[in-house]
Amino acid sequence: MKDFDVFKIENIDENPFVQSLMDDNMKPVKIYYAGDYEHEQVIIQVFHDCDLSDYLLIHIVRNEEGLPNYGRCHVLSFDDIELHEGDTVKVMTCRGRDYEEKNAENHTTHVLYWNLPVSIWLEGENEIMIMERGNSVTSYLKNSSSKEN
Repeated sequence: MKDFDVFKIENIDENPFVQSLMDDNMKPVKIYYAGDYEHEQVIIQVFHDCDLSDYLLIHIVRNEEGLPNYGRCHVLSFDDIELHEGDTVKVMTCRGRDYEEKNAENHTTHVLYWNLPVSIWLEGENEIMIMERGNSVTSYLKNSSSKEN
């Protein structure tokens, strides 16, 4: 199984303005099975109680100049789902029906289907942004290296 490490934005801790816009309720932490339509998924870890409907998941595709190519980006808005500290959100690219499962620590994994017709994650460059409605930046995941599991 391939996964990607979390990308840390350079100098983010030194920028008080950007830091004030950051939300630490949840962060995308891994992309699994990039390019495998039936299995590819984004894992989002929940660090504080919040409502998922307050957030958007954005897959950013950039052009040769490094600017967003909005015609190729994808945005997912979420239903009203109450999240608790320790929960996980698994966003599957493929078609399916959402469900929940409890783990041994009694935390919930919310398995959500984006219902896209094709795979969107690449084994090279992927960039994800979680945006809280009404804010700008919340958190990023950008695969900077891959490894075999």
